[in-house]
Amino acid sequence: MKRVIQRYRFSKYNRFTNGLLFAVISMTALFLCISDIYNKAVTGFEIMFPFMIALISMFLGFLSMFHSNGRAEGSI
Repeated sequence: MKRVIQRYRFSKYNRFTNGLLFAVISMTALFLCISDIYNKAVTGFEIMFPFMIALISMFLGFLSMFHSNGRAEGSI
């Protein structure tokens, strides 16, 4: 029984770390976007590219954190 519970906790930890990885990527991209705005970037591409990466990364982070692995939540 302890092994089953430990595996379930490890699965939740993996989901959390995947979401955290995507959060770090999106925060880095948003920092690049804001620094480009403050440095008065000439083209919109220099601003929009990190912003789009941040949006995609946030979306993938939410998907990885709340992704169901095919089992019911009550069945460990």
